[in-house]
Amino acid sequence: MLNLNNPFRDSFDSYEDDAVHELRGEISPSLLQLKDLEYLDLSLNNFKGVQLPEFIGSLKELRYLNLSGSFFSGIIPQSLGNLSNLLYLDLNNFLDQSNQIGLGWLSGLSSLKYLNLGGVDLSNTAAYWLEIFSKLPSIVELHLPNSNLPILPIHFPSLNFTSLQVLDLSNNGFNSTIPHWLFNITNLLSLDLNSNDLQGDIPDGFASLNSLQLLDLSGNSFLEGQLSRNLGTLCNLQTLKLSLNQFRGEVSDFIDGLSECTNSSL
Repeated sequence: MLNLNNPFRDSFDSYEDDAVHELRGEISPSLLQLKDLEYLDLSLNNFKGVQLPEFIGSLKELRYLNLSGSFFSGIIPQSLGNLSNLLYLDLNNFLDQSNQIGLGWLSGLSSLKYLNLGGVDLSNTAAYWLEIFSKLPSIVELHLPNSNLPILPIHFPSLNFTSLQVLDLSNNGFNSTIPHWLFNITNLLSLDLNSNDLQGDIPDGFASLNSLQLLDLSGNSFLEGQLSRNLGTLCNLQTLKLSLNQFRGEVSDFIDGLSECTNSSL
């Protein structure tokens, strides 16, 4: 294990305030001498102006890689796709500026269970991002907040998120209705769609997500209609966020649905 996380910084925005404790400069190729390295955490440091080296992809035994908030420059090296044993990859806000990123390197990460690409500019993957992520056979948590994804496909017949439990698509540019393929991800525990421009009524299909514990639809402005009885039948729901939308009318049907739950935590 090599944990070089900066414990003195608790924000992705405050790297200039903590120069004493943070790592900087080039990453030495001598890191490759740690041939059996399984855990590498460089998060919350300041590598501003430094490209993440291609040789990172030669650390073939890595199971855990956390580069979040470390302000690397450039792009994601394609060699990351060589880390076929990787279970956990956190690249949340790891670049010092917005660079459009492709996703071809993901195809080699067949063991990945956790992926966070928050703040990474994925705008040039608009036509195929969902297809790429759905081909990760073991993915359990997928975090893509603030990733400049402009399109949430309405139809997606080849969905394969059989293991997915956490999906975060908040703060993107979606301006469609809520797509029905979401309701086929039946193992979901957490779904975060806040701060998009989603519109229309809340579909009754949410009732099929009966394991859901958190649902955040807040801040979409154009979601409307009444809260349906089917939403109230999500008996495992612990957190429901619906603020900053245009819902109207009575909530009696929703409350009636809740009353059928014997042990609701909402």
